[in-house]
Amino acid sequence: MKVANLLSSIFTLSSIALASPVKRAESLHLRNFYVQHADDGTGALQFALHSTVTGLSDECFLSWSTTSDIQPSLATNKCLNNNYEFGFRYGIGNIENFVLVIQRVNETQRGYEVISAYATNPTWICTGNPVPGLTERCEWMGILDIDF
Repeated sequence: MKVANLLSSIFTLSSIALASPVKRAESLHLRNFYVQHADDGTGALQFALHSTVTGLSDECFLSWSTTSDIQPSLATNKCLNNNYEFGFRYGIGNIENFVLVIQRVNETQRGYEVISAYATNPTWICTGNPVPGLTERCEWMGILDIDF
């Protein structure tokens, strides 16, 4: 009888555990991701993102004067639809190498990605003087996935 009760308890607990909702990690797809420095002394960063878990999408953009570096911040720049915010773990002094940080607005869980043109077989490709008016442009070839 004790074995039957024990098996019944185990079955009940496992049923409850299986029925409980599982919190899935956020997974973001970033497209059209680029950073550029213009001859006029301005910098621009842009990307579009889509969450494969929540279905939320957003467009993210930042402009600055290239006379100073972007200061370190975890996620203080809100994207256009106010669904997500982004920042840079160590700031940006060099658009060829930095750490991008993304999180959903009012959340604490963050995703990080090292963006580097110095990696072996880099996906972050930088070009000097790609078109008139631009000093340098770096862009992600394909889709960048960030999980958190």
